[in-house]
Amino acid sequence: MKKSVLLITIILSILLITGCNGTVTREIRQDGFNLMQDSLVCKALIPEKEGLKANKKILYMNQTMAYSKDGDIYEMSMGQKYANGENCKKVNTSFKVDAYMDDNIVKGKDNKFYYTISQSNNNNYSEVNINDDSYAKYKILLDNKEVKKVITIDESNGIYYVLLDDGNVYKYIITRDEYNEPYKLKYKTIIYDSNDLDGKIIDFNFDGGTKEKTYLKTKNTIYRMQVTNKNKCTKYADVECKYSLKKDDILTKYYNNKILYYGSDILITTYGRTFN
Repeated sequence: MKKSVLLITIILSILLITGCNGTVTREIRQDGFNLMQDSLVCKALIPEKEGLKANKKILYMNQTMAYSKDGDIYEMSMGQKYANGENCKKVNTSFKVDAYMDDNIVKGKDNKFYYTISQSNNNNYSEVNINDDSYAKYKILLDNKEVKKVITIDESNGIYYVLLDDGNVYKYIITRDEYNEPYKLKYKTIIYDSNDLDGKIIDFNFDGGTKEKTYLKTKNTIYRMQVTNKNKCTKYADVECKYSLKKDDILTKYYNNKILYYGSDILITTYGRTFN
């Protein structure tokens, strides 16, 4: 009798979890995301068991690489697994990541800059040396220990958005008066202020072309660029879509218990679903 009760309890628990997860998946898809795969295996970054705290280990992630909060880099394969049986493998680096820029440059905790493109079969990322044309810009943008993330907005005009430890995103303008003169920080102002949001900004993305990829994340809330006149701009050819950065109620609802990671082109749930 006891075994029967235990079995029934287990079955009911599984059904409840499955049903709950099904609701989450459905609501995320209704929020505009496409289910990419049912299970992403990466033991170092993704909990093996449902219910572990979300956002514990992943600092930043896209469909080809991930940075962990302890400074490690992982190569990612969203479809076919690696020889280790997982969708990720740790990159062998001599440094820990402290800040990153545009998916292709990182600053190590050793205060050196590195290209995040593997330069050899051993996956050792090469150091950016002083002869690199952009080295002086990296020094201005990344050298400050308060800097966490940098996004290039308009390189030709020297415009960058920079996330600092204070939880604000700043607009930097870096220029030089003459070709042979050094670059300098000409202008700095807050572009996204944490005082206007629910907590300090811990991650952000800006995409002027695909506005929907622009977002802000605080510890408890996700803000996304959303269309404010969707009914009209999707119905009429002569009505331009208007956008506003607003709290995403669905993503925020599941942010700390069902969403493991949310970024500009990927969303991972704690129960193994991956969306784009």
